[in-house]
Amino acid sequence: MQEDSYYSQYLKESFGFKSVSPASSAKAVEKEISEAADKIVKKLGVSGENQKQPIAEILRESQVELLVAKFGGSRSLSELYKSPKTWGQLISNWGRSDQFRMDVDLLISEGLVENKYSGYRRCKLTAQGHSVAKKAEEEGIMWYQKNSDYWEAEHAQMENSQT
Repeated sequence: MQEDSYYSQYLKESFGFKSVSPASSAKAVEKEISEAADKIVKKLGVSGENQKQPIAEILRESQVELLVAKFGGSRSLSELYKSPKTWGQLISNWGRSDQFRMDVDLLISEGLVENKYSGYRRCKLTAQGHSVAKKAEEEGIMWYQKNSDYWEAEHAQMENSQT
């Protein structure tokens, strides 16, 4: 088995990890969508007049679909969506794991999770993160769905330890 540092590097290279704040990432995506919509409208000519908004909406939906394909199986996305109340306990259990931190960092870099403070305890899904999680759940690919027996047992234990 590879050391955590090698695995972390593999994840960075495989998933295109970027050190970008969620706000700048979301703005960059919106700018790309707007520019692409403008190009499509221009290409359509007269038939594209007044169609920028619907075109941009289609492009936004396709962006969500790409993010679902890339992050729909993320454990952190699943946990923040399905069980945000046990997030702090999950951090206590798994927060030192390089794999877990890489998972969260990838979601933050893509603007799906926001984290305004140091550490990961106060992470929460952004609006886009919620959209991606909802779509992933509809497709049945969320981590908690694919690992339901483990997830249910672990969460029962976490909930018992909180009382």
